[in-house]
Amino acid sequence: MRTLTFLLLLCSIQSAAQQHIAQFVAWKPKAGAEQLFETGYRQHLLWHKTNRDPWGWYGWFIISGPRTGQFVDATVEHAWSDFDQLLKPADDRADNELHVYPYL
Repeated sequence: MRTLTFLLLLCSIQSAAQQHIAQFVAWKPKAGAEQLFETGYRQHLLWHKTNRDPWGWYGWFIISGPRTGQFVDATVEHAWSDFDQLLKPADDRADNELHVYPYL
């Protein structure tokens, strides 16, 4: 019984130590600017690649339901502390303002 209790405690501590935090952002491209938005978003992903961003980025358009036409991007499998040291936040924002924001 002690062994089982110890294993359960160890598993719960291990589970609590593993943080899997994700960031999701929903974007709404302007009507008629969807292709320009997509091109700009791809350009912004090149900024991440050029700056050796270690985070993976996923993106998709919603194609049904009340949010049809919105675009969602996400990065997953992070710890809370990852968000304390973002990759060049001012430069990231400037690139978004140049390539993405005009089409929202």
